Amino acid sequence: MIKFIENLLNVNDFEIENQTIFILRGEIMNRSVLIYEDLNNERILVEKAIIPSFKVINNILWVYCKGKTLEFFKKNDFSISNIYIDFFPKYKNEEIIIGDYKDGENRYLIARKTIDDSTIWKIDFTSTIFLICLQIYLVEFTKDLQKLKIVCFNFSSGLPLWHYFIPSGVYDWVDGSGRTHQGEILKFIGVYDDILWIVLNSGRLLGLSKENGSFIYDLCHPNLYPFTWSETNKIEGVNIYNYYTQLDEKQGKLFGLSNIWYWEINLKSFQRSFEIIDISATLHENGIERADAPVDYGWSFEGDEIYFGFTGRSLLKNNIGIFNRRSQKVTWSQKVGYEGEYHPILSKIEFESNRLYVLDGENTLHIFEKEN
Repeated sequence: MIKFIENLLNVNDFEIENQTIFILRGEIMNRSVLIYEDLNNERILVEKAIIPSFKVINNILWVYCKGKTLEFFKKNDFSISNIYIDFFPKYKNEEIIIGDYKDGENRYLIARKTIDDSTIWKIDFTSTIFLICLQIYLVEFTKDLQKLKIVCFNFSSGLPLWHYFIPSGVYDWVDGSGRTHQGEILKFIGVYDDILWIVLNSGRLLGLSKENGSFIYDLCHPNLYPFTWSETNKIEGVNIYNYYTQLDEKQGKLFGLSNIWYWEINLKSFQRSFEIIDISATLHENGIERADAPVDYGWSFEGDEIYFGFTGRSLLKNNIGIFNRRSQKVTWSQKVGYEGEYHPILSKIEFESNRLYVLDGENTLHIFEKEN
């Protein structure tokens, strides 16, 4: 049973951690960060300023504002504990803080000691950095070799452990409209059983050894299946799967939900191709056209349940729902936003501590509660 709790207006973005919602709200030139406590419904104004973005990790709130990072600790009632200049934290524990540092035109990933702020190591980079399972992965394009390069660095020392080259042309692909694309790394999904899983922009999955970077798996993704969609959907459908493949570490599965398709691969009893299922019937029975939102953040999942949405034109009435991976059925659906056949953009969907949070394009945060 899912019941509606409330709508919060004028919400630009939000993060959730440990039953606390961190909300970015206000006009573009006058934003504020608010903290909303679920347990006692207390709302606290933390910082009123022009705040373009923020991040929450391990009960720490980092607010990025005009080249500065304001750091708040929940245990200190969110009083400012540190102010960093031109430094944008990504991770912090009791001994080390890691983040981006800008020095003029140069950009570095820096690790500092939390006790005295002294630098432990510094990595010069101009491309993309990922932090997964206490390892650092840098993706760069080597002009001399015309190859994509992945470099893994030691978390404590910042020294390179291994590298892997993706040769130019090997993973180029053609979309539904006949256009050729260069194979590129889209995201690092995660690590399972010491295998680092990476998804390319074609939807192909690569599995590398976490320890030495050796090439282990190259898996066909649903993008490469011969779907019989309309020409328009074929073009749109090619890229969309890449964003929605996720790792369920507890069950040992890679899985995804998008459009009218659910797919998964069991990493415990390994196959080299995905199981893919047409879920259009259960979607339509519950009044939802497709599962395609939100695009930027993807959907949220907990256990066997995926919390998803739909954006666009449809005569069907609902635009958010719950899909059960075990039964492969939609078990709940609801309408949020304005009435009519055009469903609003859904910016973000999160499920945390039995509460479902849906942010729409009108900056309204819809909050539901799941009853046991």
